[in-house]
Amino acid sequence: EILIGLVGSEMCKETAFIRFNFHQDISINDVAAHAGISERYLRSLFLQYLNFSPLDYLNQIRINKSIELLRNTELSVKEVSFQCGFQSPQYFSRIFKQRTGISPREVTDSISVLYIISFYMSLFGHVLQS
Repeated sequence: EILIGLVGSEMCKETAFIRFNFHQDISINDVAAHAGISERYLRSLFLQYLNFSPLDYLNQIRINKSIELLRNTELSVKEVSFQCGFQSPQYFSRIFKQRTGISPREVTDSISVLYIISFYMSLFGHVLQS
């Protein structure tokens, strides 16, 4: 039980570090150093308890935040990529598409289309319903 508690607290520490620093240029080495453990042990903890690598976890946190920014702000894809800690908009777009099945631009375009439809419905809805 003590070992499980220790591992659980380490995972909490690592995942919290990633969640609070995802927007910066952090590496898996930074996460391991923050916790005072080796990268190899960090990888084994993530695989054991979360079933994916620390880098996959970091990228998923970044993608989740990028979706929020793409949906709720007027930021460009490039601006969102940098705000979410990606060092390259191209790498961001590739990871985004791998994770979501669509490109970041499709998210902003779909939001734009929905906005336009709702705008026109508010203006001409009564005509369309007749």
